[in-house]
Amino acid sequence: MGTDTDIHKSIWAAHSEVGQEGQETGSCAPNLGEDELKLFSSIIFALPVSWEQFSVTSHLALQKSRVRALNWGSPPFPAPRAAGRGGAGLLGVLQQHPGRSPECWGAEGLRRRRAGPSGPHPVDEAELQQRPRELSEPRVAARHPETMGKLVALVLLGVGLSLVGERFLEFRERSNASREVESIEPENCHLIEEIENGSEDIDILPSGLAFISSGLKYPGLPNFAPNEPGKIFLIDLNEQKPRVQALEISGGFDKELFNPHGISIFIDKVCTWLIQTQTEEVSLLNLCRLLSVNDIVVFGPEQFYATRDHYFTNSFLLLFEMILDLRWTYVLFYSPREVKVVATGFSSANGITISADQKYVYVADVTAKNIHVMEKHDNWDLTQLKVIHLGTLVDNLSVDPATGDILAGCHPNLMKLLLYNPDDPPGSEVLRIQNIMSEKPRVSTVYANNGSVLQGTSVASMYHGKILIGTVFHKTLYCEL
Repeated sequence: MGTDTDIHKSIWAAHSEVGQEGQETGSCAPNLGEDELKLFSSIIFALPVSWEQFSVTSHLALQKSRVRALNWGSPPFPAPRAAGRGGAGLLGVLQQHPGRSPECWGAEGLRRRRAGPSGPHPVDEAELQQRPRELSEPRVAARHPETMGKLVALVLLGVGLSLVGERFLEFRERSNASREVESIEPENCHLIEEIENGSEDIDILPSGLAFISSGLKYPGLPNFAPNEPGKIFLIDLNEQKPRVQALEISGGFDKELFNPHGISIFIDKVCTWLIQTQTEEVSLLNLCRLLSVNDIVVFGPEQFYATRDHYFTNSFLLLFEMILDLRWTYVLFYSPREVKVVATGFSSANGITISADQKYVYVADVTAKNIHVMEKHDNWDLTQLKVIHLGTLVDNLSVDPATGDILAGCHPNLMKLLLYNPDDPPGSEVLRIQNIMSEKPRVSTVYANNGSVLQGTSVASMYHGKILIGTVFHKTLYCEL
């Protein structure tokens, strides 16, 4: 048995001889098109055959060709794996072609096919004895449906793997997998020591009271205190040195399973607070719960928009959904009278907030790296007006009440967040979008860090020149701009 290069040369020699022999005899060269020849060449290299079977199979397949410029690639090519009767299976496929006369079958046919202008090639009679059935009678697909079944299965498997591979590469690009962050940090910033397990979302009242959701346990993301329940913290930004207070949550549900994500506050015009104060204990009234939502924006005690950031709840299917970019996530509206979907087609609908005049709703599509500007109608339906592409993965949104600017907590590199490595942590980024309704909104960076200080930023909220920057699972940063 020769080397890979020798075999490659022998195939080319067989191809050249067959062209001449086919012209002389005209009996063993079926009328195959170029597409069929490419299909046969693909089948030859796809089937797992031994070298002995590969020699006969390749020789036979090449004799089917009238095209001399067929490209077999550059030598040496990889050797197929030995796998039983794979070569015979290929012969069965090729023998189904109707363009061949019966004299091409059997031992005599093999001798004729191995003949060339310089005389017949030697034929191993032992080979003919070992394979009498394959070389003495034609095969019909109906007799061996398992052959075609396996071939179809291989083709479908290859197509499926190609699709998943292409989508995974596209997902890496959407995730900014190769992006690094250059730090842009204001001078007057410090970490809030009392919050160590994330501050995924923050909402600030006009009075300066900030509510922080902490302790999120999200599939595929790290959590430094997996056995601790989630919490809601309260910070008064009017204080010179703001203190942190954990709220007791009432409502009769299992506090050990509390896993807060997005947070939104509605100020009742009748009741000054939705907070009940009893001596030194502060409690938060739990009005209602929805499962599998990312963020909400509230319009009344029981009226709000909510985003669904994924369709599946299973961790594996969730990852599969992200890679394939199914765009099955949406925004829904909830009220006691109805629950309806009001906006669809998001890759991963995430943060949501409303303009100061309550005419427009802003929705962050995290893996699409953009913000959707939606018009709110009287029946609560939403109509998309524009999409602002930011080039970074946008998580939660907030509105600066003083200017109307949008603040976006962003993930510069989603892959670092999903594949957490403490030696190469995910960075943080906060963007400001000014004049969002104009033709060309102005986008600037308020804060950026490579993960050395703050990891996995998810939100930023502003109050009178003071900003709180929260994270999915890490710490909370307080800055005075």
